[in-house]
Amino acid sequence: MTTAAAVVAAGLFVLRERAARHLLVSSGLAFRAVAGVATAGLCYMLPQVVVLVAGGAFITPLVRRVGLAWRPGSAP
Repeated sequence: MTTAAAVVAAGLFVLRERAARHLLVSSGLAFRAVAGVATAGLCYMLPQVVVLVAGGAFITPLVRRVGLAWRPGSAP
């Protein structure tokens, strides 16, 4: 949820900066800063998403075959 909000905020910032009549040097620097933060955020989150999706491909068949009985404290 937080990543989606950050991507939407970055997109709205880009639209606002592109629509401005007079771009100042500071706004150009802010645009670069936001682009850098967005890139860093995606580079941080993307490997986690890939691991979760790939892990689901292996865990789901295991749970279907074994069931939840392997969990400690689960009753049959």
